Amino acid sequence: MRINPKFALAALLAGALACLCSAGTLSPPAGPVGSTMKTLSEVEPRIAINSTNTPGQGALFTINQPGSYYLAGNITNATSLPSITITTDDVTIDLGGFRISAASGTPTAISSSGVRTVVRNGSIKGGYSGVVLATASRIESVNIDGCSSMGISTQDGCSVVNCSVRSCGSYGILIGTNCGAERCVVRSCVLAGIRTDSDCRLTSCTSSGNTGIGIQMDGVADGCIASGNTTKGFQVTGGSSLERCTAQYNTTAGFSLDGTSSATRCVSTNNNTNGFEIAGAYCSLFECSASANAVFAVRTYAEGTSIVGCTLAGVSGFPVIHHDMGHGVRIERNVLLRGTYGIDGGSQGSIMAVANDFYGQTSSAMGLPITYPHNIGTMYSSAGEVTTTNPWVNFYR
Repeated sequence: MRINPKFALAALLAGALACLCSAGTLSPPAGPVGSTMKTLSEVEPRIAINSTNTPGQGALFTINQPGSYYLAGNITNATSLPSITITTDDVTIDLGGFRISAASGTPTAISSSGVRTVVRNGSIKGGYSGVVLATASRIESVNIDGCSSMGISTQDGCSVVNCSVRSCGSYGILIGTNCGAERCVVRSCVLAGIRTDSDCRLTSCTSSGNTGIGIQMDGVADGCIASGNTTKGFQVTGGSSLERCTAQYNTTAGFSLDGTSSATRCVSTNNNTNGFEIAGAYCSLFECSASANAVFAVRTYAEGTSIVGCTLAGVSGFPVIHHDMGHGVRIERNVLLRGTYGIDGGSQGSIMAVANDFYGQTSSAMGLPITYPHNIGTMYSSAGEVTTTNPWVNFYR
């Protein structure tokens, strides 16, 4: 095989240059050899919660300096003192997957009077209350079971994320003004599962099997579920907004709205009284559905109610929508199925009912007395092709 002279010359030159190059000294520098790796405490400075670092002052352990703290093992509190108290601002506690347990009458597991406290990653069993936090604090990924009072209680501006509370003797989660709870589950508590002060937000929370109300709130709830509670599923006030929420198998009403509140694309089913109760003026239902509730799909008690674009199914012996009192009630573009009447009541208030679709009522579409003047779209019941051009006509089949 012939070798190209140009390639041969290039290889010789490369070899010569390699011989002239120096790789440098391999000798270590003078002095002792030491590690250059940082310790864990240098990477993430943290303080273990123990009798040496956090000696108790009216508690098993007291944290009185800002910083990051952690549990190195389970805590079993056999005393009448709180397990951990925090008396300063800007403290983070990582429970590290460990548990704080105590007898039922023992005070709170973790109590903070300092702002901007963070508690995460662990569980609490027994005691009086689980976690009590001051303003602008956060609790996340904590499971709480069997407290004789509240599971979680916070002041204003706090966040509760990915927590589970069950079998507590008072509220499961009780949060202050301008707080948020996300992806939380509350079960089998004596009072409301979740209760908020004003202007709060709940996202993807579930409250079930509580002796009191499932979710009692003022603010915005999105994608929440209230199921199997002994009283109402949801009770909302203060101009609250519910979106994509579900109430089912509650002992009384699925939803109770007050104070200019609204429900959008919510579902109420298999509740033991009414699907939706409108108890305050100027409340609204938009694109909601109700079915298999024991009494009315919707019951209204107040003026200025709007029920628009909903699918509502009644049951034998009751109307689909029952209006008790209040003027200016608007019922438009709904599908009203079965029941004795599609709409009845109105003896103490006026109703506007237009562009609805009535089907399968055993008495008639409407059961409205003439006590007050109502505005009712023409009832169209002809079979076959629809020939009317009236946009306000009601259909009855």
